[in-house]
Amino acid sequence: CAFFVSPKFHSARADYVHHTTTDRAIEPPGSEYRWTSLNKMWRSAFRLRSITESSGQRIRSYNYDVDLHGRVYLSEVRSRNFTNCYRDVNFLNILFKKLRKINQGIESDDQSHQIDPGELHLNQENFKQGYRWVSKCQGEINYIRSSSTPIVYKTLDISTNELMYGGSLKKSFEPSRLKYDRSTGWLFHPSPSAKNHGCYSLLSSSILSDSLQDSIDLGSAGWIRWGQDKFPILPLDPDDLS
Repeated sequence: CAFFVSPKFHSARADYVHHTTTDRAIEPPGSEYRWTSLNKMWRSAFRLRSITESSGQRIRSYNYDVDLHGRVYLSEVRSRNFTNCYRDVNFLNILFKKLRKINQGIESDDQSHQIDPGELHLNQENFKQGYRWVSKCQGEINYIRSSSTPIVYKTLDISTNELMYGGSLKKSFEPSRLKYDRSTGWLFHPSPSAKNHGCYSLLSSSILSDSLQDSIDLGSAGWIRWGQDKFPILPLDPDDLS
């Protein structure tokens, strides 16, 4: 999605292509690359997918994966680390601000009957591949597949009691509402929006090691001590992630 209109910005996808030119990234079969100037790069996309709507217009779509650290990658990328994930703050903020549960045409809300048949078909096909979330911007659809939850809280600022996710988005920390999944060892916190993101979202392991190491006990009777208070940590219910 070309999020930035100003000439001083280029799209985050083009930014990815720009960074991988130094490593001579392998071009997927059938894709069109132009290893030219940056001005041309921002107009190209990394393996653009499109379908034709019933109206005759084209839907551009991209597929992304979110890992357990909250890092975002194009799904085509197989070797993943901090150097090739998306780091553009504006791109990440918009991607997660617009994040919604995917519409398969079976929802009971008033928007279900308004979805274009072409988009509905694309949603259903991506859902089969594990993409449960979408983020739409300027006619483009970004499909999101997550290792756990689409929102992953990356850091906790103890001085302000705020969690950070996306690029620089923030959510107030609520220690009394933490939940723990004993089967995975993962800790969860209420999502920014239960309607759009599911009830609970993952806390990254770095938060536990960097910010909560001396304040939390995840034993048989889990608890967290925050300020002068001590709160129990309840077990995660399967419905908490829906």
